[in-house]
Amino acid sequence: MIRTLKETLLLLKVMKIMLILTGTLISPVSGESINITVNAGAQETVPINDLKVGYIITGSVTVSGGGNEIKFWVIDPDGNQVINLGIIIRGKSFEFTTQKNGAYYLRFDNRESTALKNVIISYDVQMNSNTPNPYLLEKIILILVLITFLILIYWRRRKHAPRWR
Repeated sequence: MIRTLKETLLLLKVMKIMLILTGTLISPVSGESINITVNAGAQETVPINDLKVGYIITGSVTVSGGGNEIKFWVIDPDGNQVINLGIIIRGKSFEFTTQKNGAYYLRFDNRESTALKNVIISYDVQMNSNTPNPYLLEKIILILVLITFLILIYWRRRKHAPRWR
């Protein structure tokens, strides 16, 4: 009886871990909120690293200080402009879908101003539902490991269970 209880508790712990791991592999999503200061007459760049083709980036930019305006655009891994929102006054939302793997850069230009700007950037990275899941192989392996573990537990219990005649 004690052995069965220990096995059951172990099985429940393993299933809980597998469920958590499977959930994290279903749809990778990340987000970030960053505060930066862009000095007068300067530019700042914020990278979003390790993006894959088909990721959807949605975000917003909020500006304060010295007229509450700044120029904003996004550059892809090859240095091409993805979006250009021009001059942002106070704040604006943006969205784009990655066309290449690699780092994308959020650029802020305050070169024409004599006042520093405080900028808050918030963004989320989500996988497009039409894009193949890069974690599919890991999900399949995880599910196979879970099934194998459950079969082994079942087999062990049957082997040691009392036989009725």
